[in-house]
Amino acid sequence: MIFNRLLRRLSVRQLQDAIRQKQRLAKVSQLDRQLEHHQREAAKLQRKIDRLMGGDGAPGLPKKRRQRRLTAEARRKLSEAAKRRWAKVKGEVRAAVKLSKRRQFSAEGLKKIADAARRRWAKFRAEKKEQQVQ
Repeated sequence: MIFNRLLRRLSVRQLQDAIRQKQRLAKVSQLDRQLEHHQREAAKLQRKIDRLMGGDGAPGLPKKRRQRRLTAEARRKLSEAAKRRWAKVKGEVRAAVKLSKRRQFSAEGLKKIADAARRRWAKFRAEKKEQQVQ
């Protein structure tokens, strides 16, 4: 009811002005949405450019650090140190973990392996020579 009374008080010209203003506001809100969309797209493109130029695509954030790789020897030492620490925590009395070296072949074992390799290569070369003759 109040709305109807207000409408009766307004002139045609005032109503037309109100309609134009509403249309302008709708157009402005549509342009705002388009602006936000284009800003998001521009940010995506900037991240792609940053990545191509050597950045990580997120300005202001630190680059992700590469993981360090441990050698097998270093992992073994860390493992043994951890075992010693846990033994101490658990109260176990046990001999210090012996740092074991890699297993080594005996001279006889190495000779057998080398002889077998020589035989395999000789056989391979003979087969290859045979194929070339044919």
